[in-house]
Amino acid sequence: MVGMNFGKLLVVGMTLVVIAGLVVSFSDLRNPGENSQKPDHLTYTICPYVNPINVERWADGVNGTESLVSVLRSSFNASLDPNYPLAVLQELAEDGKIGRVYQRYAYSFANLSKAVSGSSGWHMEKSYLAVPPIREITPDFKDFDVLYGMVYTEIEGKAVVFLYYLSNPATVDRVEGISLFYPKNLSIVKTTGEIAWRCWQRAENGEEINSCEGDGGGAFIPTGIDNENSVGIWAKDPYGSFVVVFNETVNDSENLPISMRVAVVVNGEGTNLPLGNL
Repeated sequence: MVGMNFGKLLVVGMTLVVIAGLVVSFSDLRNPGENSQKPDHLTYTICPYVNPINVERWADGVNGTESLVSVLRSSFNASLDPNYPLAVLQELAEDGKIGRVYQRYAYSFANLSKAVSGSSGWHMEKSYLAVPPIREITPDFKDFDVLYGMVYTEIEGKAVVFLYYLSNPATVDRVEGISLFYPKNLSIVKTTGEIAWRCWQRAENGEEINSCEGDGGGAFIPTGIDNENSVGIWAKDPYGSFVVVFNETVNDSENLPISMRVAVVVNGEGTNLPLGNL
């Protein structure tokens, strides 16, 4: 079932009160090349009501971890709307091809001075997954500075985390990278992005110590957190998506113990936008 019943979303676990969506879009810049060259034109349409034919076509192409990674990225890149990969995951979950699904998303707006976020948890009657347009959450704003999110799912005994971001080049100079924080018992077996740095926990003289390798820049620097490992993935464009595959699934049945930060530069100043338990 692909259709998004957004009314039920209020009952089954989203942390924000939202209603059926309209369209949020803006046109500014576009070039899928380097950060230093601003694009000509950029339009985002965020709408929970997706084309079921496209969703079914993408879902039919999933027969394992590798194909899921490819479909998540292709469905996002073709639409620049996270609701398409979310709808694909809903279709796959209903068909029993994947396990649990957990999503988080956040909008940052008003020159990064305001933010609103939402999530769907494990305990839901059905996996109603959707990102509402910002005007349905904050009616005074129709444009956002950054929309970013993460979606966790399970397949073939592995955890698959889909990361995405959409930035407005009219207000955001550039997106530098995404930092992902995860339990230290998990190991990354695949990532589709270019890794800038890694941090991990190691034992020394009976104590847990953070160690890091690699480098970043600006606000996007190696960051270690107690009892967690982390990885930094470079961002090269105003929008993007990555998939990280872990060797096993998470054990937590109440919350998702995986978090992220998006490092952005606005008016020449770098900052990190958090999402999750940070």
